[in-house]
Amino acid sequence: MRVEKVVVGIDFSRPGMDAARWVMGNFAPDAEMILAHVIDVPRTPSFARDSGTLRDEVDSPIRGEVETRLRETARLLGADGVRTVIRSGSPHSELAKFAAETGADVVAVGPHGDRPRPWKMLGTTAERLVRSAAPAALVVANPGGMPRRLLVAVDDAPITVTVLAWVKGLADTLGADVTALHVLERRATSFAPAVTGASGNPDGPAPNGTDLRGEASRWLEALADTSLGRERAETIVSTGNAGDSILETAGIVDAHLIVIGRRGSGTRIPAVTGSTVSTVLHGAPCPVLVITEEPDFGTDSSVEA
Repeated sequence: MRVEKVVVGIDFSRPGMDAARWVMGNFAPDAEMILAHVIDVPRTPSFARDSGTLRDEVDSPIRGEVETRLRETARLLGADGVRTVIRSGSPHSELAKFAAETGADVVAVGPHGDRPRPWKMLGTTAERLVRSAAPAALVVANPGGMPRRLLVAVDDAPITVTVLAWVKGLADTLGADVTALHVLERRATSFAPAVTGASGNPDGPAPNGTDLRGEASRWLEALADTSLGRERAETIVSTGNAGDSILETAGIVDAHLIVIGRRGSGTRIPAVTGSTVSTVLHGAPCPVLVITEEPDFGTDSSVEA
């Protein structure tokens, strides 16, 4: 997987500018960049849904100002030739739809506003984008330099194949090392003896949590060897809560980018992400790339600046 086109959501905040600068200079310096701003128009009241008057009254006067600010932002980022686009509507939905329409590989945003980390809420746009965007959403909090150490969390779900393809492509492009992490739930290791006892094989060895961990280690090493190449990858198996273990490991290995897959797709409940993904997004010491599946999108509402 090679990143060739990135849509960068710009809200003109300092974190947003820092995120765009990091994506352009460190994450995908050779990719085509599109700076996108979404005019967040208030919801039309139910009694006026047949009229576009409210949306037009709010949207029209500020569109010219947004065009000017986008051009100035591109200049400040040293990207005068970059493409810019303005859309109206819900920011997370419009960014995801535009990325799908243009065939972008990644949609990138910074954490919302100028609030210092940590805060209680990451920002509705970033969290909902992770739920909506396909094939990948990049949330750029605490950006540093070029990502030289990638941490990828893997399990035995089908999406792991796609996640590892992304990681291999990034590692090859960036010259980065990879740590592959698998987290065993504590209840899985404690349940192993009971499962064996119920299998009706009293003559065989009784496995325990240690044996399960060994099996997981051998599986993960073989997976890394096949998908990543062991000369650039190390493997770690830990036990506990997946989100907490990912964050702890990120600190131990000094990860510059965390890559994680998200199961499920769609926008039926766009404000909710999986508990593991949510934990990682809120506590990550570095940018997080979430690989997801393609959802369905609605209508278009864009204009190019």
